[in-house]
Amino acid sequence: MLTNIEVCNKSLLMLGAQTIGSFPDVSTDRGRLVSALYDQARKAVLRAHPWNCAIKEVSLTSPGLMGPRDKITAVSNYPIEVIGNVVRSAYALTGTGGMGIANVGQDGLSGVRTGKYYYEAVIEKNADPVSVAVGVLLVTAPTPDFSTYSRQTLSNINVSAEAKGMAYRADAQRVNGAVLTAYGVTFTRGDVIGVAVDLDTANGSITFYKNGVSQGVAYASINTSTLTYSVYPAIDTGITTQMQQVRARLQESQWTYTAPTGHEAWPSKTLTTEWPYTMPLPRDWLRSLFCSVDQIAVDYKVIGTEIVSDQPAIDLRYVRDMPDPSDWDAHVTDCVAYYLAKELAYPITKSASQAQVMKDEYVRVLREAKTIDGTEDTPETPTDFPLIQARRFA
Repeated sequence: MLTNIEVCNKSLLMLGAQTIGSFPDVSTDRGRLVSALYDQARKAVLRAHPWNCAIKEVSLTSPGLMGPRDKITAVSNYPIEVIGNVVRSAYALTGTGGMGIANVGQDGLSGVRTGKYYYEAVIEKNADPVSVAVGVLLVTAPTPDFSTYSRQTLSNINVSAEAKGMAYRADAQRVNGAVLTAYGVTFTRGDVIGVAVDLDTANGSITFYKNGVSQGVAYASINTSTLTYSVYPAIDTGITTQMQQVRARLQESQWTYTAPTGHEAWPSKTLTTEWPYTMPLPRDWLRSLFCSVDQIAVDYKVIGTEIVSDQPAIDLRYVRDMPDPSDWDAHVTDCVAYYLAKELAYPITKSASQAQVMKDEYVRVLREAKTIDGTEDTPETPTDFPLIQARRFA
């Protein structure tokens, strides 16, 4: 089994130098020099070519937006996913107790202070006929941290605080800053609740709909201009030990019923970067080879220890680091030894000509190794799939 010491000693013998007996070796100047340059030599050679033995493929998923201001951490025991300014096909909030509120605004939607907006919520599970509520959250903070309100319900967010909830509850009550009032009719599993917010009126109003039927204006005094509130969609499963599930429909194409005249889907956030999604690179990453979605190449960029893309999930093919020499192919071993020798040549021999000889030898060995490695790979046969996709979306 090949070891680090054997690779290092191979390089030293090329230079006519004394070998080392351990690795890393800090007992001599020669040993310290070899130990310091070895990792650099290994990584440089592995990055120099997509070696068959070093190629690896992984699937990466973005935990959220690249901009730190837009990242929202998981709230309580509910995984909240931030996916940039692309509104998801649906958003499900599942309640199993402990956490009362999660904002659909975290799904890439902006808070609003003017305009007319609408969204729908489908009650998929409602074990507790009281606790589910659908509505909005009003927040004064310019960049709200929604986890601040994660352990409260819309009913418990006080009007005097920096935020308040306005909602239509399943038990036929409306709530405004913890104040409950009889409103509309009850709703349960299978019902579709529409939320229409009109911020173009003098004080701002909110009207709720059950299966397309208006329940009347719930509140006509949102006062976004006076109190500097920003309005976000919000769904509350309540604090209950029973299973609840509500799914928001945020895009017009998803709505079951027609929105009131002049109302539109909630606006998306404005991105602060051309690369909305960021993913941490694998720990053993050295060089990216191909980034794709469904085998179709996508744009990407490596920034520090992260890879950014315009897609929330990607398949990444890359060259990995291989610290164990026993995992290398023979030609990779030769290249690492010659690279290390060319780096050691002048410090050890003090000869510029010897250093040039080792540099030329490394170039020759690397060229031969690339040829050998390339012929060992299975020839790729072009398929029509990428071409068809390119023509389809052109």
